[in-house]
Amino acid sequence: AAHQMPPWAGQGANSGVADAHNLAWKLAAVLQGRAGPGLLSTYDVERLPVGRTAAEVSAAAADERGLITMKKSLSL
Repeated sequence: AAHQMPPWAGQGANSGVADAHNLAWKLAAVLQGRAGPGLLSTYDVERLPVGRTAAEVSAAAADERGLITMKKSLSL
């Protein structure tokens, strides 16, 4: 997947690895006949909120120029 994620909170690479892991085990289960194709539809439901939260936390930590600032509160 291609996406833009500011580095604040260090979630860009972390979420990418977690996304790949989530999809990989589901694909393996479907291809090996241990689960039906419907399992793949759970990917978005599980991973989209994680990505949204990481993006919201990153945005909350940045000022109007997109730079991290200590004056911002991370109260999300």
